[in-house]
Amino acid sequence: MLENIELQLLNGSLSLRNIQLNTAKLNTLLTLPVEIITGAVGQVTVQIPVRDVLSGRIYVHLSGIEVVVRPCSETGSLHSCDPVLTCR
Repeated sequence: MLENIELQLLNGSLSLRNIQLNTAKLNTLLTLPVEIITGAVGQVTVQIPVRDVLSGRIYVHLSGIEVVVRPCSETGSLHSCDPVLTCR
């Protein structure tokens, strides 16, 4: 797990790699016409201005986002015969 984290305190940089999304939680929180089957983020990088933490801008960069979804019916129940779509 620690090999997926890179922290550079002096630069105010934090990188996380190979993050698996909690699809059950996302499906509960989001109201979408699809069910999220699997999902991952290749890398999240957060850049915090060390010298101006309180008023500076914090940048978050996401890369390598992969999400597999399945369409829902109009009633909200899922059809097992629906094709699976991959969004990249």
